[in-house]
Amino acid sequence: CILLNKIFRLIFLFLIFPFVHAQVTELSNLFGQIESPNFPVPYDDNLDLTWRITAPTGYQVLLYFSHFDIEDSYDADLGGSCVYDYVQINEEKYCGKNSPSTSTNYIRSTDNLMTVKFVSDYSNEEPRPLGFRAHYVVDDIDECAEMEYAARYTTEDWDEVIYCNHHCINVPGSYYCTCRPGFILHANQHTCTVAACQDQVLTESSGIVTSPDYPNPYSKLTDCDWLIEVQDGLSLNVSFDRNFNIEDHFNYSYCPYDNLKLSYGSHQSTHCGNDVPFNGRWTALNTRILRMNFHTDYAIEKSGFKMTYDSIRIRCLNRPILEHGVVNFPNSNPFSEFEDEVSFQCNTGYELNGENVITCQSDGSWSSQPPTCTIISCGRPTKLEAVPNSRIMEWERHFSTHEIATLECNEWYELVSGSTIWTCNEAKQWVVLLTGFEDNVLPQCKPICGRKNGDSFISAHVSNGVVSEQYEWPWMTFINFGYRPNVVGVQSCGGALIGEKHVLTAAHCVTDRAFQPDGKRYPNNTHVWLGVHDREQDYLNSSTSARSFQVERVIRHPNYNKRTLDSDVALLQLTEPVAMNNVRRPICLPDTDADFQRLQVSARGEFAGWGKSHFLKMPSYLLREGSSHVVSAATCMQAFREQSKKKKITLSDSISITQNMFCAGSRFGTDSSTCNGDSGGPFMLKDEATKLYYVNGLVSFGLSSSLCGKLESYSVFAKLTPDIVDWIKQEISD
Repeated sequence: CILLNKIFRLIFLFLIFPFVHAQVTELSNLFGQIESPNFPVPYDDNLDLTWRITAPTGYQVLLYFSHFDIEDSYDADLGGSCVYDYVQINEEKYCGKNSPSTSTNYIRSTDNLMTVKFVSDYSNEEPRPLGFRAHYVVDDIDECAEMEYAARYTTEDWDEVIYCNHHCINVPGSYYCTCRPGFILHANQHTCTVAACQDQVLTESSGIVTSPDYPNPYSKLTDCDWLIEVQDGLSLNVSFDRNFNIEDHFNYSYCPYDNLKLSYGSHQSTHCGNDVPFNGRWTALNTRILRMNFHTDYAIEKSGFKMTYDSIRIRCLNRPILEHGVVNFPNSNPFSEFEDEVSFQCNTGYELNGENVITCQSDGSWSSQPPTCTIISCGRPTKLEAVPNSRIMEWERHFSTHEIATLECNEWYELVSGSTIWTCNEAKQWVVLLTGFEDNVLPQCKPICGRKNGDSFISAHVSNGVVSEQYEWPWMTFINFGYRPNVVGVQSCGGALIGEKHVLTAAHCVTDRAFQPDGKRYPNNTHVWLGVHDREQDYLNSSTSARSFQVERVIRHPNYNKRTLDSDVALLQLTEPVAMNNVRRPICLPDTDADFQRLQVSARGEFAGWGKSHFLKMPSYLLREGSSHVVSAATCMQAFREQSKKKKITLSDSISITQNMFCAGSRFGTDSSTCNGDSGGPFMLKDEATKLYYVNGLVSFGLSSSLCGKLESYSVFAKLTPDIVDWIKQEISD
């Protein structure tokens, strides 16, 4: 039943209210009263009345009710209380019998306008309400009190509240702000800022700097600058009062609101809160200039700061020290001041480098860098350091007078001349220490020659001989001819490394009729390989030790005869020196009479190469080795004549065994023999005393490649006679 009653009343309201006419009354008197129609008789139904009370600018409207009787109502579905009849003031609705104000408790407008609205619905129950009577009066607004209240009690966006921070004067209809002496009113007409605090220059030797009106709260929106500059040669000494209080921020340490900035020398610092600069102690800044900036925003004011300063003589903070010497200071002070002079003296055996007296200058720096004491020395032994293939031992020494520098040859090198022990004399020169050596002649380190890797017994021969141990013969050289280096090239010869930049081979290897006018091959068509063992693997795998070297010069012996192959000796000069190691080292050249006499009939020599194999009928990829005995020239020539008859080979009239040749081989094929591709390879004899190998000959020619390794197989070698060896040494030295 109650629900049906509500629905009926709502429908009736919508039907009746379109016929209610709103009425607005404008009031502008300084006082007056308003009341419901017919008051104190019950008011009519379907009323919608509005009173607009307007006061002059700077004033407000006060309103109180002497009588109040409006139908009370509450309906949650329609918005709560006062849904039928009500009085509405400043968006607030009132109904019932309780007056919203009294003669001592006014309703106040927020500005100079107050709107009062009265609404009644279509009916009222008995006893019918009488309505209301209200009184209004225009009153001056106390803007000062309102701003003070807002500044004190506003919690949200409090830093945006504008108020008079010094004095507020309330006048009828308005107000104005004034400032304390020494301050001026900011452009916002509310905030008092200090009158003149920018670009202040202080040149006295002592004084006091404070925030504006210290210790009273400093002003807002302030930017004060001080430049304190004392005379040349003096330094500022400062102290901050411990009553230091500048607005800070609880979340940020970089002082984003109010702050004091100090700048002196290379130092800069920013302070706020209770962070007293220099902990409130007297501090020597050691500079004659101090810049200060005090900045405040619009919000909180604190007591600020006070700084006292005076001047002392500027100090040179970096006290000089002298290693291996003595520093003489002018007094016993633990510091040096402006115009102080300091002298230096080195200990015995050392010499002074730099000024022996320096002065503390007016800017706190020394007139020059302190000197140093260096041990009297010959300096680095640069000439000894430049000796190739060597190093200086005891390098951590200072190489002072009477100290020693010892030179040592690198691994795979040996000393061949000169002294390795040198000393620094009193004339600051490096000289040979031991007697018996020529003065100022530098030592020489040359590659160790003839040292074989391993020492296995050789029983087979190159043609069908056994494979050499890897890198067993570190001087063995593979030479290919063509437009590019090719370790598997078929047009090839052998050779032997005899020095850092020279390879020994047969002259006929570097001779070809295609090369005019004398048939000597061009260097760029001649390619030297060292560190080769298995040519096929060296070709396929770039990480092996095999390496090619460019040839700079091809040098044939001047007496080489292309027809008879006499003096069949040649040198290949490389464009760069070979770095000696375990797989690349030279063989020895014969030098003494014993070295040359070792080559005689029945002497057993060894050789190696990648020449043609009798069984495989093709050059070997693997380095093979063999040995053979030296035979007489007559034996060799007799064997050539017999074999040529048996094999029906025409023996050339030019074939002869000259004084610059020798022959090796076997009548019954028990020795090894050389074959095609072995040409130029070394015939090696071993010194049993030193175990070193010497190259006494080079593979030159044989009767026929079809006889390699067979019965009565002999090979002819170019002999390294004393004259030929002298020629080789001369070419190498040139």
